[in-house]
Amino acid sequence: MKHKKWWLIAAGVVVVLGIFFIWGAVTHSRSTYYEAFKQALDDKNAKEMTQLLTTSDTALKIDEAGCQAFIDYLTNNPEDRTQFLKNLKKETEADQTIYSNEFPYTLVKDGHDMLFFPHYALSIKPMYFTVTTDADKVSLSANKKEIPYLKKTDRYGPLMPGEYDVDATLACSIDVPIVHEKNQQLVRENQNLDLQVGDVLAEDKSFQKDLGNTADKCMTEYAQFMGGGLDETKLVTGTDDYRETSAEGKELILPFVTKIDMAYQEIQINNDSIKVEKKLDDWEASMDANIKMQGNIAFSVEDQSASSELEINGVHELIFIYDTKQDKWLLDSAEETYSDTSGGDNINKIAHENPQNYEWTNNGEADF
Repeated sequence: MKHKKWWLIAAGVVVVLGIFFIWGAVTHSRSTYYEAFKQALDDKNAKEMTQLLTTSDTALKIDEAGCQAFIDYLTNNPEDRTQFLKNLKKETEADQTIYSNEFPYTLVKDGHDMLFFPHYALSIKPMYFTVTTDADKVSLSANKKEIPYLKKTDRYGPLMPGEYDVDATLACSIDVPIVHEKNQQLVRENQNLDLQVGDVLAEDKSFQKDLGNTADKCMTEYAQFMGGGLDETKLVTGTDDYRETSAEGKELILPFVTKIDMAYQEIQINNDSIKVEKKLDDWEASMDANIKMQGNIAFSVEDQSASSELEINGVHELIFIYDTKQDKWLLDSAEETYSDTSGGDNINKIAHENPQNYEWTNNGEADF
């Protein structure tokens, strides 16, 4: 009886083990991997996806944030998702890998589950961002976490394949707003981000507004300059060259001038015309602006008096130079141009309904 009992126990153990191994073989096959992956993708389960992906690169970490980026890419691109799952099914059904440019992944045995059964995972390769820029330094971050910069290879990463919202911080001698690069796809190949300081600033609404206010201030100063007897000290927001050019010929003209008055009325800036670029060691910004000023000038030559209207009414190209010591943009030149600033939807108009009239009278005491 005792022997029969032990035989029954042994037979039961064999049956249980048989069921266990059959179950393990079924649930840990290449084909069942596909269903597990598809389910995690459908559920957008980043935690589960960490168990289904692996990499041979020790520098790349398979984490939930990276898996979420991978899921986001496949979710937001239905056609790519369909093709990916089609290729994955082929991969799981084939005896050999079908690695290609269209499907740069490999299904591999990544250890074991419960000691006996192969754990299959999709092996992914690390991806990197590269940057083209004229900034002194660029820092990238995704999900509020800085992306490591690899100086030796001049790239940022490694990252899992996926879709990322990247924040870029550009460091240089002028203030540059943080750049938000949305939905950057880092999938089959490394992605280059073109982050030129000039382009970033020229398209930034805050910068456009600030530069427009600087131009408005410069025009007010020019009215003060004219209505102050060509007093170049009024041109505070200007370079030395601009002040020198504006006051050119002052010593020859001013002794014959008896009176000058000038009022600055408005400026219309075509924000789409704003350009920012580095020339040699200086940052330069330019814009097309329609300027309106009106005034009068009176002369007296050999007891003969005359007067005429002074009018600035037309489009000028304003060029600014960034002064790193003063930490601000200074007007360097204002030349007439034939550009049209009347059209378009991106016009910044600054009008002075009751402009101040600046007036100077020659009392014979001016120092020319």
